[in-house]
Amino acid sequence: EAVAAQVGLALEAERREDLGRYRIDRRLGVGGMAEVFLAWQLGPGGFERKVAIKRPLPHYAEDPEAIKMFLDEARISAQLHHRNIMQVHEVDESNGNYFMAMEFIDGPSVRALLKRAALTNEPIPVAITLGIVDSILRALAYAHDTPDAKGQRMHLVHRDVTPGNILVGKDGVPRLVDFGIARASQKLHVTKTGVAKGTLVYMSPEQAAGENVDCRADLYSLGVVLYGMLTGIRAFPKGRLNTGLPPRPSALSHSLYNVCTRAMQYDRSKRYRSADEMRRALETACGPIALATDHEIAQWVAAAWEHPTGQAVDPAQTVHQRPGPRGQAAYVAPTPPLTSTITIDGANGVEEDTEV
Repeated sequence: EAVAAQVGLALEAERREDLGRYRIDRRLGVGGMAEVFLAWQLGPGGFERKVAIKRPLPHYAEDPEAIKMFLDEARISAQLHHRNIMQVHEVDESNGNYFMAMEFIDGPSVRALLKRAALTNEPIPVAITLGIVDSILRALAYAHDTPDAKGQRMHLVHRDVTPGNILVGKDGVPRLVDFGIARASQKLHVTKTGVAKGTLVYMSPEQAAGENVDCRADLYSLGVVLYGMLTGIRAFPKGRLNTGLPPRPSALSHSLYNVCTRAMQYDRSKRYRSADEMRRALETACGPIALATDHEIAQWVAAAWEHPTGQAVDPAQTVHQRPGPRGQAAYVAPTPPLTSTITIDGANGVEEDTEV
């Protein structure tokens, strides 16, 4: 075991070698095909900037198809400039290995927020949920319609809108991340028809079947995310084809439930036609609940992470009373306790979401 530990440390040290003007600090996470590091960009006169470095795992570094996917992600992401989408600063190569330098987002994912809510039995306040989802809808509206550098529409579909790919910085700004399996025109790597890529429990039926997808597939996935954040329960059982609609808990208003279920319609023609349409419907469905601002989201995230057990603070109290959409007072509606169906990174016997 000691030898194995030493070998592991040696491999980790090798992967953490500096990349040109980027000084690697530590590894932040690892996925199926890539790993992400915290690093410092160095420049003249003592210039330093904290960044995230993403690069393919060593055994994919010489895989032509994996490199095509990585470069596709870099090229697509670099063309997206929106406050609710993580920014890619540059893609470069060091010693034959490609890497991306990206905006470092200091804050938890929605998946981590859901994990905390399940462990502490403190649901995410409704106003916070609505503020986060509204921001991601703005990001999707931009991504779905943005042209490439030549002015041609990219027909971009994220294809992996999940709680793990929504990060909430300490600045309170929610950001959509990881366009690694996005569908767009003019890609180097093209997913074969009949092959599904994404996270199964958030995947639209047409995506799961390996069919061509459009923006409505992303809206389906975000509908599943929204339902989980509002109710604390998974919309669909893992491993089962999503053919129906989840039930409405008594604490969830009919109007918000209707937004979730329209987005999650099996027949894509019955879903919202665009992210803007879904965002307008969500705003109308809020009623007296005012969407949390970035500042209020930042306050809640700071309180939740400063007191992870939930014993010293009531996160809902950080969402202040203010005028609602129609001049009404904001109200954080109660939601039922989060139950055992939320993914908790394998804890308590709850299985991981499966990416394919």
